[in-house]
Amino acid sequence: MSRRWGRIIAAAFAVGLLAPALAGAQLTEPKDKQCRLKTAEAARGHALFLTKRVGYCHQQRLRGRIPAAVDCNDPSTWAANGFQRGVDLENKALVRLAKRVATCKATRPLADLGYGACPAPCGAITITDIDSLTACVRCKVEDCTLGAVANVFGTPDLAQERPAKKCQERAGRHLTLYLKNRGFFQNVCEYARSVERRGFETADCIDTEDSSHPFFTRLSRFKAKQDNVLLRRCGDVDVAGELTSCAGDAAGLVACVAAEVQACTDEFFALAFPPVP
Repeated sequence: MSRRWGRIIAAAFAVGLLAPALAGAQLTEPKDKQCRLKTAEAARGHALFLTKRVGYCHQQRLRGRIPAAVDCNDPSTWAANGFQRGVDLENKALVRLAKRVATCKATRPLADLGYGACPAPCGAITITDIDSLTACVRCKVEDCTLGAVANVFGTPDLAQERPAKKCQERAGRHLTLYLKNRGFFQNVCEYARSVERRGFETADCIDTEDSSHPFFTRLSRFKAKQDNVLLRRCGDVDVAGELTSCAGDAAGLVACVAAEVQACTDEFFALAFPPVP
């Protein structure tokens, strides 16, 4: 386990979130449990990169710093349309993704950890080794995340007034922040459940909206604070008329971002923590 995750678990002990481990986990080897956690964190990290880069692309496009023809929601078009900075950063992100997945040092075959056929729409990938696991993570993350950012950002009009631009930028930041935190708490919860920490034995770690979730209060408070910021930023904007996003008003934009994040983080969770055979 990395030092960072060691500090997280140690901090959780310190505040009473995790008590001494109980016995009887499905996967008995710590490295096997950590492999699934590292896969989940690799997926979350790549998703965060995509939301940030797409948001940066839109910001630069609206400010006239990159060609207007760039389709910010589709990184595969960036090179052909002159957004080379985005292409260079994406290539670095792919190297980083591969390195993160490669930190999985499972003691058993990946199939024994629940990894087999990559979930739809990436079913053509069969997970047999670290490289194919990386390919599956990339495919799943890019499919869901790029769909989410396209719905939230739409295709901003270059003639947008400043308040609309700020609203759209904030919606993108809200997407990134909620994805970052919801995915983090899902992953921490599931790792704690896998090592049978007291209070997590029967936790449904994927459903952070359930009041029984161990991190429900912390995540709810965080989200409420971020929701209020987005509502204030977009309250005086004609969301339906000035934005091409997935909502007709500020409240709808808040709900849309939440729905997109919840759908994607749930997919990443299911990918990284499948049932163990």
